[in-house]
Parts: sequence; C-alpha cells; structure tokens
Amino acid sequence: MLPASPILLVISLIGNAIEGMVIGVLIGWLTSLATRIRPKRPYMDALIGALGSLIGMIGISLMPWHPNTVSYVTKNGVTVTTTANFYQHPERVAATVATILPLLFELNRLREARRSQA
Repeated sequence: MLPASPILLVISLIGNAIEGMVIGVLIGWLTSLATRIRPKRPYMDALIGALGSLIGMIGISLMPWHPNTVSYVTKNGVTVTTTANFYQHPERVAATVATILPLLFELNRLREARRSQA
C-alpha cells in the first residue's frame, strides 16, 4: 500500500526504485554468468529493474482487489473488524517484476548473440 503523505510517498518510491536497481543489476550479472556472455550495459539492467519495481508497486497498489475482512475479539470482549480492498503486499509483486524484466532482457541479448553468430 502506498503511504498517504506525499513526502512519505516520494521517499517510499525512491527506496523502491533503488531496491529495483539493485535487483536488476544482480539478476543481470547472474544471468550473464550463467549464459557466459560478457556483462554489457549493467546500467540498463539497473534501469529496467527500477522501472519494473516502480511499475509493479504502483500498478498493484492501484489495482482493485477482492475485499479481505479480518475480525478478532480483544480481552475486553470488543470485536474489531477491518476490511482491505487492495492487495496487501505490493512489494512482493514489485520485487518479482524487478527480477523478471532484467532476466528477460539478458536472455534476449543471449538470443541475439547466438543469432548473429549463426
């Protein structure tokens, strides 16, 4: 969920973009090691990871979700009920998108390198 304060929103999105950059560079580097092609343009992997992370976070935060209601009773006998109409863990989706996009980018580089050799 995105924070309500604009200042916290900007800080959260910057932190999320940095997390996506780190994930993108690591996944790009690991993919280039696994495919044995020279790491080329790691900044592209970082940029793709950051954009994927931001798109995943903002996209899933704005997407409607089925209501999730949780009720519990306190020691005093008061029943507390909360309902959320959004996906409650958008950072997981953001990390997944930030992982998949640089991986696909590096695999596409491998495909193009093999095609140019043939």
